[in-house]
Amino acid sequence: MNTYLIEFIDGHKRQVIGETAGKAKYDLFRDLQDCFNCDFRDFIGFIESCKKLRGFSIKDLFGGRDQFESIKQARGIDFAYQGMRISVCGQMGIIVGGNNSMNLDVVFNGQYHKSPL
Repeated sequence: MNTYLIEFIDGHKRQVIGETAGKAKYDLFRDLQDCFNCDFRDFIGFIESCKKLRGFSIKDLFGGRDQFESIKQARGIDFAYQGMRISVCGQMGIIVGGNNSMNLDVVFNGQYHKSPL
């Protein structure tokens, strides 16, 4: 696995984890499919560059601490912390952060990408 920085033509940037640059772009397309009303071929046209930053590191999964803390307060889960092991519907995982939808991001055992909770 590698960590890639994908930059869109409008200047927005996103870090994505993937085996190859192509797989990283496709994973991002799948994550953003609800925002784009197009197929993958058209989506590629919005990407200006895809640069390999480094080989995969576990720290790439962890999100911003400030956002995570505000989600904890808003949801009333002050006991939670990044790196906490949890079980969701029988699947074990680790809390790695939060997202703009006020959900926690969890990496489940055996996976290398975040899943919103």
